[in-house]
Amino acid sequence: MRVLPVTRWNLPLAVLLAVLAGCNAPPAAGALAPPAPDPEPADAVRLDHRDPGDTTTPLPEAISRALQTDELVLTCPGGVVDGRSHFARDWVGVHRVDLDGDGREEWILNGLHPCLRQQADDNAWWWIYSGDAAGSQRVLLRARQARQLEVLPTRHNGMADLRAHLVNGRGQALRSDFASDGERYVAAARVEP
Repeated sequence: MRVLPVTRWNLPLAVLLAVLAGCNAPPAAGALAPPAPDPEPADAVRLDHRDPGDTTTPLPEAISRALQTDELVLTCPGGVVDGRSHFARDWVGVHRVDLDGDGREEWILNGLHPCLRQQADDNAWWWIYSGDAAGSQRVLLRARQARQLEVLPTRHNGMADLRAHLVNGRGQALRSDFASDGERYVAAARVEP
């Protein structure tokens, strides 16, 4: 085999050939593997973006009024007819989950109607309200996007933590964690451990 003298022209070529030869070698164990996802808690409650939930449960008047005047409804082409909100009960899935352990279930709603879904990425908008059917309701989480919402067993400020799974416009799976700041759900990173 003839060895070429090292010059300024053939050294870069030799480096390039060595790099290309390395590209065909099998990767080291785990070198190119995607990061392992965090294990999902076995006792988490998982709600799907297309699940209508309990279709027989009527919405409390305060929640219905809040959604009738929600910006997503009012700015949607089918959301307003003759100057009035066209929101109806079947526009949302209704799920009842006790988030704070007080024996009363909160209201978790996912958008089913196209006005309450992000069509490009097929994510639903989600809302969470506190209170029981007879009392006053307070918004705990307003219009967050997700394909799946998990109620986690971990807690902050007495409320169960949440994990939203969504898919962005490039088809990438993403997730956002939410925790209670004592008043409402915010990004978990903003809440003290």
